[in-house]
Amino acid sequence: MLQGGSEGFGNDVQINASSGTQDIDAGSLSVSGGSGGTNNFAFIRAQSAPQTIHAGELTMQAGTGGTSNFAGIFGADQTVTVDGNATISGGASLSTPVLGGGALIGGATSLPTDLTLTVGGNLTLNGGAIPGSGASLGASNAGVQPTEIHVQVGGDFSMNPGTGTGTRVGAAPGNSLGGEIDIQANGRIYLGSAGPDVDAVIRTRDGVTLTAQQITQDPDAKIEASSLSVHTQQGASLTGNNSVDAFNGTNDWFGDVALRNASPLLTMTSVQNFGGGLSVQQIGDLLVNGQVISGPQTIDVSGGLTLQPGISGSALLLATFGSQYVEAGAGGITLRAGDSGSGNQASLIQASSD
Repeated sequence: MLQGGSEGFGNDVQINASSGTQDIDAGSLSVSGGSGGTNNFAFIRAQSAPQTIHAGELTMQAGTGGTSNFAGIFGADQTVTVDGNATISGGASLSTPVLGGGALIGGATSLPTDLTLTVGGNLTLNGGAIPGSGASLGASNAGVQPTEIHVQVGGDFSMNPGTGTGTRVGAAPGNSLGGEIDIQANGRIYLGSAGPDVDAVIRTRDGVTLTAQQITQDPDAKIEASSLSVHTQQGASLTGNNSVDAFNGTNDWFGDVALRNASPLLTMTSVQNFGGGLSVQQIGDLLVNGQVISGPQTIDVSGGLTLQPGISGSALLLATFGSQYVEAGAGGITLRAGDSGSGNQASLIQASSD
């Protein structure tokens, strides 16, 4: 157990490898910031080489008071494996421009993030009580670094809001650089919110891939990325404040797929949902350049809707059962066939109706 002090200044605890690799194996690992004072933080860090951590259970708790009493597992290149459950919780410690007050697995201020996190049970991120004291995977609040993050969860992955701040995977606001983010859960993925700025955020300038039985997102939660790919068995409800440039999705069994998005142009290349419906609300223009096939469809675009195939194949919106409702704004609806090859069609099709 690593536990920061409860009062005073600089009563911190750390396991710090200034050079060389660092390997840690623990039956149960707990890292907690102090409940009061200043700079009473707790962290594990490898400064210049890969770090490998294995634990039966993992608990991280940001300080419940004071200033800069964060809890961290830091490294530019990390592999963290937890056999059971992992819980990372924000607190109520004030942050400063230099040091945060939350709980973080990822790169420190000057380090990129290359994180592989494997959890056998449930992975839970809990927000904090005040701004700057949340729970995160990725770059620090002040870090302007790439975030390459791969998460594998045996159970559920939950990003729960706190009362004053939320949770994050990827880059901090305004500091987003590249790096792929891939999250796979055998259970569900939940992105929660309790209002604006008290929300779950997944952020990168590159791609986000989410794979789970089911994905749900509260209204103020966000995914900000160049592309978003989802693969579910029981539906995906992504109806928060998302901003992505490209979307594709597959749902294998039953349930609907829903996306709410705001960007100048959203491109959909492939959506397959034979067991449920599809709802897309796009604030901006929408380009469909592949096959979008589902049950009942509702496509609502504030700008223009264009169906135009790529280099090969067709571009279509196909409702295999149920109704099909398509509405576009001032840009209207444009169907444009391909310019080369053969069979490069653009189609709006309602195959059957109730």
